Amino acid sequence: MIAIPEPEWRLFAQMSAEDFARVLVQLAQKINLERFRKHSRGPKQEKQKRHFDPAHPHVATARILNSRKLQIA
Repeated sequence: MIAIPEPEWRLFAQMSAEDFARVLVQLAQKINLERFRKHSRGPKQEKQKRHFDPAHPHVATARILNSRKLQIA
């Protein structure tokens, strides 16, 4: 009802199912699908390499995340 005015719907109501399907296929062939493409995703960002200190091999993940938050802010 939005795209087609109501008087034109009466024509479809009088059609057989086969005729209606044929009309729908014809209309679908005229659609430009390029207009409905989604935007492609951009490239991924590279991850920061972790700093490794042999004297202190273990670093808590929470500490790494907290330091990144402080760098951003």
